[in-house]
Amino acid sequence: MGFRTLEAFNRALIAKQVWRIAINPVSLVARVFKARYFKHHDIMDAPIGNNISFIWRSLLWSRKLLRKVLCWRVGNGEKIATFRDQWIPGLQSLMLPAGNPNDLDNVNSFIVNGAWNESLIRTTLPSYIAEDVLAIPLANNSSQRHGFLEYIHPNESSVKKGRFGDFKEARESLITAPAPKPLPQLERWTRPPVNTLKLEVDAAVNFDTGGYSIWVIVRDHDGQILLAFGKGISKTQSVVFAELLSIRDGMRLLEERGIEAHVITTDSLLAVQAVINPAEDLSYCGALALDIRNSLDSRTDTNLRQVGRSANRVAHSLAFFSLSSLTPFV
Repeated sequence: MGFRTLEAFNRALIAKQVWRIAINPVSLVARVFKARYFKHHDIMDAPIGNNISFIWRSLLWSRKLLRKVLCWRVGNGEKIATFRDQWIPGLQSLMLPAGNPNDLDNVNSFIVNGAWNESLIRTTLPSYIAEDVLAIPLANNSSQRHGFLEYIHPNESSVKKGRFGDFKEARESLITAPAPKPLPQLERWTRPPVNTLKLEVDAAVNFDTGGYSIWVIVRDHDGQILLAFGKGISKTQSVVFAELLSIRDGMRLLEERGIEAHVITTDSLLAVQAVINPAEDLSYCGALALDIRNSLDSRTDTNLRQVGRSANRVAHSLAFFSLSSLTPFV
């Protein structure tokens, strides 16, 4: 069937059960194992124990695989050990060197008022690690829910579907593929209602460097730009991540300035879908989407819409042409 080894396939299936226990600790199976093996821990930190069953031994065997490809999603950082836990995506080892001051044992030591303490991070950590840390977003909701972010190590192989499954999917996609549709007409920019404002956001990613830039602009009914803000970050995790960050930062900018927008527009359909999807997502994209969703719920007069790129041209052009600079613009 295309599996490289049955052992790897079996280990991946068991690791999936470990992951289910980790993300759903109130399930019956999770509570049974917790009562027996890890009353004062979670499954990722549970000790081996004594007189363990074959099932528990198998779960611990597959847990090692998860530890190689998962890292913490940072919220307030209180429960994350700086030099023991894996919490920085993008680093090959995902670990920080030991030997730093004791008052930095937890990640919350690097966080001040819900934001990274950039000066402390740059003076304490190596430059290449500091850039990765500063690129991690701190989502408001993560302070109440610590989760794991999937991180695929470049040297780790994964269980893949066999050639038969790939061929079957390709054949079915050809059979069910719809007929080509005519090219749609370019979507025009639309005015917000009179005496209201419109927030337009976009992000651009440089796939060669991994950096990205975001721009947000506020326009009135006449199309005048009342406020604009842009910034660049050295590293990003995905295009959707950058798009979601542009929406969240745009909403935060409005809140800081005491401005209300009637509509928020982005040309990223995936970002909008992530926001309206109620399913739990433990990735950083899920944390950003939840932040945005909570902010929208508190603003009953604000709507998030996806528009064509031609209707979001100003924000798109600013984001694209500012990729070469990481300096914030206001």
